[in-house]
Amino acid sequence: MKKLGDLILVGTCLILAGITIIIAESVGVNKAKIFVPILFFISGIYTLKHSRSNKDIEITSKFEFLKGVGLIIFATVIFFSDSLINFLMYVAYFILMYGLLEIIFPFTVLNSKNKITRKTLVFRIVAGFAVSIGAIILLVTTYSSEYKGLMIAGFLTILIGISNIIYATRLKSQTAN
Repeated sequence: MKKLGDLILVGTCLILAGITIIIAESVGVNKAKIFVPILFFISGIYTLKHSRSNKDIEITSKFEFLKGVGLIIFATVIFFSDSLINFLMYVAYFILMYGLLEIIFPFTVLNSKNKITRKTLVFRIVAGFAVSIGAIILLVTTYSSEYKGLMIAGFLTILIGISNIIYATRLKSQTAN
């Protein structure tokens, strides 16, 4: 596995995006509306870079490619959101799709010739379920309180960032063995 630093950078950008979402009311929604898409776009670029540098691990490369394209599309869509409720809905749908992709990935790896430790695969499944359930909670909560929706969206984005960093460190220790 090459360029694991790219995944750590992706995780860091997503954590920063999550923090920006949480403090959006303090810094101003218009500023957050600029910073958050930029951070997601950077995450997408580095995810694609990681995907291209690991073509030898076909399933993982395709998975990272899908994530990278998804992050870039999401960054573009949220940049043009015209209200806070639209922004939160886009975040919820993106997080739900991200979670489902996290759940599907381990099963794809199990059906391939690629070898990734069972612990790492279980981690991805658990992270996928946690994020997907969080996305549903975000959808429900946003209708009652946009402020609570921002908090949940930020927390889930931070969770995705942390998940990326943990995944990168697990891959790094796996390749060291």
